[in-house]
Amino acid sequence: NLFKCEVVDRETIAIAGKPMKCQVIEDAVPGSAATAAIRPEDIEILNESPGEEANVVSAQVRTSMYMGDHRIFELAFGDDTLVSHAPAASSFDSGDAVQIRLPAERLLVFGD
Repeated sequence: NLFKCEVVDRETIAIAGKPMKCQVIEDAVPGSAATAAIRPEDIEILNESPGEEANVVSAQVRTSMYMGDHRIFELAFGDDTLVSHAPAASSFDSGDAVQIRLPAERLLVFGD
């Protein structure tokens, strides 16, 4: 998964104006455009709203595909679509509003 973001500082980006922690960005220039990357299996779809927890944003389920031992979800996230893997027992349907966590230790950022 790749999506656009803005560098805030060496360990923070902004996605749709929301600050998120990430791995250290070498040669970070605050205010510059960047690309964030996260693997599908690292995105956590939450069953309940965690409140103001770090690195949690709203998304909407576009599609859900049952794959036997897991499900693949396409999630609308701002102007982007993210793909996430979740346990087969996950029960989100197309159109559901969800919260997703993008763990800082898994969120990589590259300068544009």
